[in-house]
Amino acid sequence: MRSLEGLQWLDSLLFKSGRRALCAADFMGAPRRLLEAERKTLYEKIPVPLGWHQDYADGKATTRGFQAFFFPRVEKS
Repeated sequence: MRSLEGLQWLDSLLFKSGRRALCAADFMGAPRRLLEAERKTLYEKIPVPLGWHQDYADGKATTRGFQAFFFPRVEKS
């Protein structure tokens, strides 16, 4: 979703309509991650190195850093 208000809008729609309204995360049973709404904060927490976009397009860079931020490995004991 593009804004935090979108989350409230979806929940309100669900309540008012009495019908099932889902975003993709709801459909997949995954947590809602408002990446677009949090873009500024994410760029501050996970800065994108200069040239990364072109390197990614050329197959020289990956999204591992981003993935590690959202999906940290859980150590098994």
